Amino acid sequence: QVFSCNRCFERSSMHALVEQFNLRPGDLNGFLQLFFDNLATVLILAVSLHQVLRGFSNVDLINAEEAFPAQMKPFRDTVSELIYKKSISGLAMTMVFGNVYYAYMGARLGVQEDRKGAVTALPYGVNTPAAFAFLFSIIGPATASAAGPCYGMAPVTEANVEEYAQCWIAAAEQGWSAGVVANFLAGLLSVGMGFFGKKIIEVSPVTALLTALSGISFAFLGLAQVGTAFAEPIVGMMPLFIVFALYFGEVGTGSFPKSLVVFIVGVILGWADGVSTGDAVSDSTDVVKAWGVSTGVSALSDWSSAPDYMGTIIPVSVAAVCGSLMNAMSAGRAGDSYSVVEVAVADGFGTMVGAFFGTPFGTSVYIGHPAYKKMDAGIVYSIVNCALFFIFGIFGVFALIAAIVPQQAVAPLILFVGMMSFAGTFSTVPTRHYPAVGVGLMPSLADWALTNGVNYSSVGNSTYYGFVALQSGGGAILSSITLTAICVHTIDRNYPHGAAWCVVAAVFSAFGLLHQEEVSANGFTEPQSGYCAFRTGASTCPERYTECISFGAPSCAPQASVASRFMAGYLMLAVFLAVLHVAQLREYVPGVLPDGVEPKQKKHKTRTVREAVQKIVNDGVIGVEGCTTLYSTEEGASTNGDDVTLEEARPESLEL
Repeated sequence: QVFSCNRCFERSSMHALVEQFNLRPGDLNGFLQLFFDNLATVLILAVSLHQVLRGFSNVDLINAEEAFPAQMKPFRDTVSELIYKKSISGLAMTMVFGNVYYAYMGARLGVQEDRKGAVTALPYGVNTPAAFAFLFSIIGPATASAAGPCYGMAPVTEANVEEYAQCWIAAAEQGWSAGVVANFLAGLLSVGMGFFGKKIIEVSPVTALLTALSGISFAFLGLAQVGTAFAEPIVGMMPLFIVFALYFGEVGTGSFPKSLVVFIVGVILGWADGVSTGDAVSDSTDVVKAWGVSTGVSALSDWSSAPDYMGTIIPVSVAAVCGSLMNAMSAGRAGDSYSVVEVAVADGFGTMVGAFFGTPFGTSVYIGHPAYKKMDAGIVYSIVNCALFFIFGIFGVFALIAAIVPQQAVAPLILFVGMMSFAGTFSTVPTRHYPAVGVGLMPSLADWALTNGVNYSSVGNSTYYGFVALQSGGGAILSSITLTAICVHTIDRNYPHGAAWCVVAAVFSAFGLLHQEEVSANGFTEPQSGYCAFRTGASTCPERYTECISFGAPSCAPQASVASRFMAGYLMLAVFLAVLHVAQLREYVPGVLPDGVEPKQKKHKTRTVREAVQKIVNDGVIGVEGCTTLYSTEEGASTNGDDVTLEEARPESLEL
């Protein structure tokens, strides 16, 4: 009987889970949003990986391919397999894991809270910042290092072309292997740190976590997408403002999905204006074939490259965990309370799954759950997304879709997700924290600028090094959280907590987790390569600069960029806040501001309503005959002679 009851309970629980998978009106919108968001990232990664595995389009390699196309074909085939058969198909496998698991989490939450399918699954996709960090800090250097013997074979002749091709094949495979190992380690570290997710949430101000999320939303999901739209005004402007009309202006489209309206308009305008062409579609069909599913076992059998890149792996892992926690918390504020620990651990495990199947790119919960919630998306959109992503991934269809659909048709949908996250921060945090939010947005803006090619020459002065400092280490996320937390506690006059964050920032700086490219003991007293950007015609570097090598050429780096100076700066700030706390204990400085309390603002003199009206009359603003209309006040203001401020009187009174 007990066994029978257990079976009945299992069947009823499974039935309750299945009931949560209801097709909701917003699931199609949610699917299109998430799919094209991932599509844009995957296409950029495929193009970038193609360049990186070819030595950043090495001139000698290009010349050899043009002169000996048949002999160099094995190398071209190897690069295509590393991209489409391993990296992209590996992403497809982890997308299946992540989307299905988060759909299950959503269904389970619906059962627990008896929501009957009203839960929105967490969106899941490629961890874009981590992917680019691995591309240019691990895969690129590993490929270049392994290609050292290849450079000595130039110029290539018919006698050595086959050896040259094999050399570059080995280099490309070594670069890919280093990325896969790094990705697996990053996932493993994320799983370990994920178990401390609740503690991280407890010690981090909500404003700091939400601001770091908003910074990415504003820069990468906002500024970048608006730039894409205005790059092709005829194609891009109409879909952009259709998004504002339909989503933010809440104009209905009946049963027709809003995102599909944006998508169709963008595609039609793109083809009409020549942004999308038949030639591009024809060229993209070269990679459309059954690539199948592979594994990264060959890469994971050799861990010799891991120690060389721990300086990049550790900060990327820290940033990934912080991102997972922030997104889970954002979902909770939108009405779906997921376990922050489970989300962080699941993201790390999903990254490990991807590495096992051969991708060097990690995955994580995506920004923008509140946007999907606003669309009325449920759980089904997540399942549809992973199913289509898997099919497109193993058959190489992504390039074909990119040729058919112009970026301007996708960018406004990504913008909507970013702006929902951005607006959610300002609607949540106290107004007194707005200056801290402003500072916290800046690391992501610096990150976007540097990622898109801003360099020392374009900035023209030492401010460039400040941008590098905000971007480096754990990336914009960790810089944003740290800076915002210090600002928040300073504004709240909670000086002990602010000083503690300064000490944490000092420790992070000392080990290279903040403001340095990688974790390295050398960075404590010597500038790292990210700061090696100032070139001069003089034989020596100017004062306060030290010599370095940038892309094989002599250059100079500021001595102020060493880790020890950032550490000293944070420790000095900690001492300053400690002094303020002592003054606070002696009542020279006001006490800590409780939650929900704003600092006192200067107000007008308090007077009764009758006195306020008499003052207006005496000042000649209006005549006595208009006074009777002024005695009416807004709800809550007294008309019986009690004290009220001028601001509490009706707006019409103040205008008159």
